[in-house]
Amino acid sequence: MAIAWLFGRFLLFLSSTFFVLLPSAFSASDSEALLKLKKSLTNAGVLDSWVPGSPPCNGPQGPWRGLVCEGGVVTGLRLEGMGLSGTIDVDALVQMKGLGSFSVENNSFTDNILELNRLELVIVNNEKGVFGLTDLMKASAEVLGNGPLGSSYKVKMANGVEVTVKRVHQMNALGSDAFDAEVKKLRTLRHPNVLTPLAYHYRKEEKLFVYQYLRNSSLLYHLHGDGESGGVLDWPTRVKIVRGIVKGLVTRVSSQRICFTRRLEGLFCLQNPGAIQKQTVSPKSDVYCLGIIIIEMLTGERPSRSVYDGNGVTDIVQWVASAFSEGRRAELLDTKIEGCRNSICSMEKLLRVGALCTNTSLEERIGIKEAVRTIQEIHELRIL
Repeated sequence: MAIAWLFGRFLLFLSSTFFVLLPSAFSASDSEALLKLKKSLTNAGVLDSWVPGSPPCNGPQGPWRGLVCEGGVVTGLRLEGMGLSGTIDVDALVQMKGLGSFSVENNSFTDNILELNRLELVIVNNEKGVFGLTDLMKASAEVLGNGPLGSSYKVKMANGVEVTVKRVHQMNALGSDAFDAEVKKLRTLRHPNVLTPLAYHYRKEEKLFVYQYLRNSSLLYHLHGDGESGGVLDWPTRVKIVRGIVKGLVTRVSSQRICFTRRLEGLFCLQNPGAIQKQTVSPKSDVYCLGIIIIEMLTGERPSRSVYDGNGVTDIVQWVASAFSEGRRAELLDTKIEGCRNSICSMEKLLRVGALCTNTSLEERIGIKEAVRTIQEIHELRIL
């Protein structure tokens, strides 16, 4: 359902092409602000047309190099690939009333991204087109999910561009330096199956991440659909997903930080008893997450929903545990799984691993190595 969408005053995006909406108040002319900006730069000889006493937009030689002007007002700075370095003087940018875009790609500026947060709107990476604060404020947003860490929205602007915005609540305790360090880790990720942020916003009371919106691309969609389509994964495909997850655990890709989630489920896996009681995550939190996904893929039930086990309403972890203890394993398997007629035994073995991974007792829950070994011992999972 579409809802009115207001982001607030600030957004800060990652890269070196910025689109900015600045406040109306300013204390210097464009000329003075540009000269102040030039003074903060190193190797600024290429900006030799930026001289005092010459109108930036209407000089005898035309606009100063790198300027975009409309009606005698500087609306953009295009300084790509000029060999510039130094520290961008954000004060100068703030003083420019009409500035709408600022591009400094392929230069060597000091990384002062957080300082740029003083601008009312800073958008980077124009891969999805140019949009400003007013575009976002006028756009409608569809709630994609709510969880303990925050909410996710699909935002569609008037020009058709769609992005996913994640509002994070539980990171509000992070200071700007710690938050910046975490974002830097995210933006250096390079993998075809990892969606890195297009943008982020830092304020003490609010954190936003902006991602490219990928329609029908999540495991959530392929398992459960959207009410109209999707929701069908055959058995070999589900096996490949489990093998991929296990491979990540085997290679120890920073396993203490691994949490398997489909983003819009609100990090259900972090709601495991150990994490809730001790307010910390550990390798056994990773095991719990692995178990949740195994159970979800084999039962077809969403982790965040309650199920009826014959004795009352419970969650899927308790439902699976009870079914195994009472010998009712067959009723757990998703009847929509295709290509599984001769694989019931392997499916039950894998589901058993899911039950062991989600043991509510942290001490009795199996470890990563045992979980991986047990999965690898299931013959069919090795050959599919």
